[in-house]
Amino acid sequence: MNMGMGAVTKRLIPYGVMALLVMAVASCGKDATDGDQKVLATVNDYRMTLDDFHRQLNAELEFTPEVKLTREVRKHFLEELIRKELMIQEAKRRGLDSEPDFVRAIERYWESTLIRKLIEIKGAEIEARTLISEDEIAAQYRNLQKVDANLPPMEEMRNQLTKHLKEEKKTLRLQTWINGLWERSRIEIDEDLMQGKP
Repeated sequence: MNMGMGAVTKRLIPYGVMALLVMAVASCGKDATDGDQKVLATVNDYRMTLDDFHRQLNAELEFTPEVKLTREVRKHFLEELIRKELMIQEAKRRGLDSEPDFVRAIERYWESTLIRKLIEIKGAEIEARTLISEDEIAAQYRNLQKVDANLPPMEEMRNQLTKHLKEEKKTLRLQTWINGLWERSRIEIDEDLMQGKP
């Protein structure tokens, strides 16, 4: 079922979302004409290649699989990207990208994104090495039975139990890994300053 263009606007280009603005600012001003890439649109000094447009469109459509990729949707998405670029250029012209509050917001976003990516990668590494034994599954099932005697048979809950146990192990091992980073690092804290002493 096709969505109306108003719905597409709200779903594909959510104005005011800091994450999108930050990503846009990061790419704004970058020469997008590397090599022989075809330029799809020019917005003042900024040039958007066809490849860049396709990457952004694919990324947005992943979050809105119900949207059908029609010529109208492609045209509307490009127009919204151009509007976004115009606003970013105007904000930069006014020097808003140099204001301390904005710079700190960028730093916070960059840091949180970097940490999230690290946790995802390390979590995947841990999960790939995490095994759940039959004894662990049976023990978990018995513990649940103490709370609810009317549970379905263990075989019906096997996948759910395995997933839960694996997630518990992964969380614990992630925390152990983070603690290890702390223990292996040189960290010094000025306790007087921490206590507010002059």
